[in-house]
Amino acid sequence: MKNTGDGRRVHRVEKEVQSVIGMYLIHGFSQPLGAFVS
Repeated sequence: MKNTGDGRRVHRVEKEVQSVIGMYLIHGFSQPLGAFVS
C-alpha cells in the first residue's frame, strides 16, 4: 500500500547517506582520524 512512497523515501535516504559519506571522506583526509575517535 505504501510502495509508491517507499521508492522516493529510499532514494532520498541514499542521497543523504552519499552526502554524509562524501563529507566524512573529505574531512577524514584533511584531518587525522583520531579527531573522530576521541
